Amino acid sequence: AGTLAMRLYQQGLERRGWDCLVPDAAEMADRVTPAIDRVKANRVAEAYAPLAEVARALMARGARAVVLGCTEIPLGIAAGPALPFPVADSIDALARAAIRWAGKQAAD
Repeated sequence: AGTLAMRLYQQGLERRGWDCLVPDAAEMADRVTPAIDRVKANRVAEAYAPLAEVARALMARGARAVVLGCTEIPLGIAAGPALPFPVADSIDALARAAIRWAGKQAAD
């Protein structure tokens, strides 16, 4: 929720011409936040269904992909079947960027 409130991903995507859709207040309160709490409580499998439901709702509203922009959300989504649309895992993206950066530093 903090990353969403900071508009971290929205700002970067909007600068590149993308329109961003985000979960509404009810989706956050009823599904996303409780799912994050489940991941934090090591009940990861229980987080999948509500997170997948919100991702599907975003796609139904016109999203072309879903950014899993929180530490816990990718873990919850990974606990179930792959979603049938593009999903960007922020943890994965950060790790890949760090590896590329470290490789570049080592080469310099």
